[in-house]
This record gives sequence, C-alpha cells and structure tokens, in this order.
Amino acid sequence: MKKIILILIAVAVSAGGGLAGYSYQQKQKDDKFLSTNPQTKEAYELVKKREGQLKKDKNDYDAYMSLGFNWKGIGEVAKNDKYLWKSVKAYNAVIRKWGNKAYLPFLNQANVYISLKEYERAEDDLKIALEIDVGEQNLYIALADLYKNYMNKDNKEIKAVYEKGLKTVIGRGNLVVSYAAYLRDLGEYKEAIKYYKMLEQAYPNIPTYSSMVKDLESKIQ
Repeated sequence: MKKIILILIAVAVSAGGGLAGYSYQQKQKDDKFLSTNPQTKEAYELVKKREGQLKKDKNDYDAYMSLGFNWKGIGEVAKNDKYLWKSVKAYNAVIRKWGNKAYLPFLNQANVYISLKEYERAEDDLKIALEIDVGEQNLYIALADLYKNYMNKDNKEIKAVYEKGLKTVIGRGNLVVSYAAYLRDLGEYKEAIKYYKMLEQAYPNIPTYSSMVKDLESKIQ
C-alpha cells in the first residue's frame, strides 16, 4: 500500500513539474511573440513597465488602468481572448481595491467584455457605472449601443435608456445626437426631427443638423 502511495505522489509531482515547465515555456513564447510583433511591441513594453511599477507599489491605480488598456489593445490586435482576459484581470484588481469610487474601470471593463462577447457582464458593469455617475451621458450611449448592436433588445428598452439619460443629464449634446440618429434609423422621422431641431438651435454653426432636418422633412412630405 505504501509503495502505491509513493508511486502516486511521484506521478503527481512529475505532473506538477510538467505543468510548471509548460507554463514557463508558454510565457517565454508569448513574451517573444509580443515583443517582436510590430503591432503589439509598443503596448507590451508598456505592460512590462506597469507590471514593474506594481511590484514596487501594489496600490498604483494608474498602472492597473494602463495594464487593462494595453492588454485590451494587444488582445484585439492579436485576436486572442487570453490577452483580453488579462485586461479584465487588471480592471478587476482596480475594482477590488478601490470599489465604486469611479465609473471608468467599470466602463472600460464593459468594453472588454463586449470584445469577449460576454454581453450580460458588460451590461452589469455599465449599470454599476451609471449608479456611480448618473449624469455621465456617454454611459447611456454605451448601454444603448450594447442593447442595439449586441443584445438585440427591443426598441422600447433602448428608448427607455435614452429617455432616462435625457431627463437626467445636463450637458447632453452627444446623447441627443445618438438618440436622433437612432430614431432616424428606425424611420421615426417626426420624432427624430424634434431632436435634430434641438441640436440645430444649440449648435447653429454646425450645418449638418439643419441639413438633416430638411432631409427628414422631405421624407415625411
């Protein structure tokens, strides 16, 4: 019996050593690929620099945020999800350490989740971001875009996001632009004109909005 146990221990140790060796070899392979690829070289240099900073200071907020940003860029260029998950790991570290003090880590992480096709996780992060800063217009746009382009939500839910933002946000130019374009694409020209006229009045030096009003009015006629 003792002999069998010793054999099992030896096999387990051997397997563990093999996994460690594979992990090290894979890390070396990744390092060489990312360091020499012209599309990832610059971002990977920043990754290594930020990792070095975090070894000295585990509470370096900017280093974590930079890691998240650069791993996302590498993942998208290399078309490899494992690098995108490294980005998620960096943003998760920020969220664990600093909690709900700022919306940006949640927004950034949501964008990574979209790249990973983890749409429900992205939705959760965007909703948390909106709880943190209910007056940030770009969060409403991001959530509406998620619903429109990835989650196939119905028009009622998408409109509800826009309309909540319009009732809440003070400086809302980008939000109005996005909503007007959405209504135009739906074929709801009369409603779209209302918002393009708002933009026309707010930004008289931008001729695009006047042209859009005329174009939509002609379609109604």
